[in-house]
Amino acid sequence: MSKTTRTIELRHPDHYHPGSKERLVSRGLLCNYCSGNGFFWGSDEYGHRTKCECPVCKGSGEVDALITIEWTPGRKEGGNGA
Repeated sequence: MSKTTRTIELRHPDHYHPGSKERLVSRGLLCNYCSGNGFFWGSDEYGHRTKCECPVCKGSGEVDALITIEWTPGRKEGGNGA
């Protein structure tokens, strides 16, 4: 089975301010909850088959990833025990 992979490459911002944040959006990812259908087959109160909207993607079949990166000062490992 094929798989699509999306990668984020981290690069130090040119103008760094402690606590600065970046927000990225990756749109149009297949909803794994409904397999991209946007719905499930269910039953109404009379037992008839009916389409039920996916609670995760709300019927679109896709989800978006909202990614927040916060830049903070680094800490060197080792040295004075810090």
